Amino acid sequence: MGARQRGNDGTQVRSDEAVLRRPGIDRRGFLVGLGLAAGAGALAACGVSDPAGGPSSAARRPYNTLAGPDMSGAAPGVRAQDDLFRHVNGAWYDGYTMPADKVSTGAMEIMGDEVEQQLKEIVESIRDPRAGSDEAKIRDVYRTYLDTAAIEAAGTGPIRPMLAAIDGAADRAALFEVMAAQERSDNGWGIVASAIGPDGKDSTRTVVTLAPTGGALQKDQYTDPQSENIRAAYRTYLRTTARLAALPDPEATATRIFDLESRLAAETWAPEKYRDPTATYNPYKWEQLADLAPGYDWIRWRDLQGIRADVSQDVVLVQPGFLTAAARIWAETDLETLKDRARMTIVQNYSSVLPAAFRDADFQLAKVLQGVERQPERWKDAIGLLNGGLGEALGRLYVDKHFAGDAKHQAERLVTNIKSAFRTSFEQSPWMTPPTRSAAIVKLDKISTKIGYPDKWEDYTKLTTDPASAVGNLRALAMFANERSLDELSKPVDRSKWSMVPQTVNAQYDPTRNEICFPAAILQKPFYSPDSTAAVNYGAIGAVIGHEIGHAFDDSGSRYDGDGNLRDWWAPQDRAEFDKRAKAVIAQYDVLVPTGLGPGDTVNGELTVGENLADLGGLSVAIKAFRIAVANRDEGTEFADRDGAAAASSSAAAASTSDAVLVPLFLSYSRSWQSKTRPETAKEMLATDPHAPEELRVTQVVKNLDAFVAAFGVRPGDGEWLAPEERVTLW
Repeated sequence: MGARQRGNDGTQVRSDEAVLRRPGIDRRGFLVGLGLAAGAGALAACGVSDPAGGPSSAARRPYNTLAGPDMSGAAPGVRAQDDLFRHVNGAWYDGYTMPADKVSTGAMEIMGDEVEQQLKEIVESIRDPRAGSDEAKIRDVYRTYLDTAAIEAAGTGPIRPMLAAIDGAADRAALFEVMAAQERSDNGWGIVASAIGPDGKDSTRTVVTLAPTGGALQKDQYTDPQSENIRAAYRTYLRTTARLAALPDPEATATRIFDLESRLAAETWAPEKYRDPTATYNPYKWEQLADLAPGYDWIRWRDLQGIRADVSQDVVLVQPGFLTAAARIWAETDLETLKDRARMTIVQNYSSVLPAAFRDADFQLAKVLQGVERQPERWKDAIGLLNGGLGEALGRLYVDKHFAGDAKHQAERLVTNIKSAFRTSFEQSPWMTPPTRSAAIVKLDKISTKIGYPDKWEDYTKLTTDPASAVGNLRALAMFANERSLDELSKPVDRSKWSMVPQTVNAQYDPTRNEICFPAAILQKPFYSPDSTAAVNYGAIGAVIGHEIGHAFDDSGSRYDGDGNLRDWWAPQDRAEFDKRAKAVIAQYDVLVPTGLGPGDTVNGELTVGENLADLGGLSVAIKAFRIAVANRDEGTEFADRDGAAAASSSAAAASTSDAVLVPLFLSYSRSWQSKTRPETAKEMLATDPHAPEELRVTQVVKNLDAFVAAFGVRPGDGEWLAPEERVTLW
């Protein structure tokens, strides 16, 4: 759903986790595995009491105490009929100065900053924890990460044994053994990336997936003439980092690594192709890999990863041709170059807990890639590390202190109404045939919902931390995460397990589990508040819920059935009708240029179509659900007509009472996407991010909705006008 992020949707999960964006380099497996970049979850149990549960006993609030949409950032001179985003957010956008350590900011980032501060207070309030407890482990990781004096004194000493193991490899076979072992213990470099998760065609079982690996740059940035400054900055980074780590011949090392990465990048697909779940599901027997990708001992690699042959006979390949090419490149590349890349990966993986000069090198590259002006305070990265490595342990403390049980019950009510609206939309769809309609309703009914926090917390008993070693703790977290995944491989998929932590400001849909997830941290303003009217909540968190459910029926999610398996359950004529609408959405977005960029910097409609369909369908259904709530006189709707008329008047919306009731909802929707992004980052994300820029998630979506046109009296010539025959209606 929410904050846009690099590389999102590279897996089957619609991971819309909040990204507290940090300067630095995407280490692919390492950062993703530990959640340093994305605040992704892991682990558990802290002896914290469970938050209040059960039905809310709170008295019904007096309606006159409920807040309408926040218009404090509105641009009075901009009409909603011309630009809904600027109408609500224009003054804020024009007057907001980006913090020097941010690459973007907005509603979700501001919420994330608040949660981050709350987590800092929680961690720093831990006093005299019981030895071996989750609190003690949290404190060990946090304190050692912040102990820069000890880090400087240690220098690169803590990673020298890892580098020495690489140096000591006498030939390709020996290096293979070292690298495979380091992949398991340190998320070291390998010619492919690996993951463990549900099988796309049998979601009850767990399977190993192998995917392309890459470097710090996007595929095209290795060769695109317009990216010469980026390549120069990256070469400088590689050279500087090699020198700091005392790697042999830094200049030659940087050149060899860059050339190797360029060759691997050339073998990868365009980002949009990885969104196709049928193209990326290619099952093989492990024994077949020898013929597909000769020159690399895949069986030995499997065994060194701890993947037992008796529990993993099959492997799924995201891009079989990449394996073939990677094995060839492995065989053709000289030994020293392979060592260069393996050594650099170790240095990169641990650079955050090496002397400050390494972090400074990261930052110099981030300035060019993302436009960031200052490094963040170190404690923020420490919280990010905890969110990734001890996420549920910290999350349980967060929930106990900051999450009210009432929010969970109110969100459940919203989900119920939005599901009802989806059902009605399917039943009344003019283009779905009865078999597809029935199958869609079956899938809808099977969608499970996770709200707030897990019923069962992660167990961190097997994680051992060190009160004196930052590198040791980073390594322990990586090994714990890897061993936990290996343990999951031998068991059926646990559908009760969360893939997000409660302190994540975001939401997601997972097609292999057919579930939606709304962590505790997103259930706050501006997305949800018990102090807001129903129109405000439906326009914000209601649209988010609709968006996530909508992913079950977008161009990718619709390939999965209600049990989370890749299966074609659509009648051919219905798929053709759906594809016609999807292509129209692609065409709409292909010509859009975000504010602040040049005419050539257009949105990639094919890359973003899944998110755009979810935005469009989600808001449309949230509107229908709100009308259901008004008809039922749900709490917060008592004076919806009056509030709608007042909002319509202040926004110069010429609409009847029945249409004007939606005006506050649309204003709230726009407010929830208040955001601003540095041009460098915005341009980078156009190439890889499956989300459209936030402003376009407002302005382009509402153009397609008859309800918006009616509520605001939009007419030909207005900026938000789209001719009826050009509007796309899904649900």
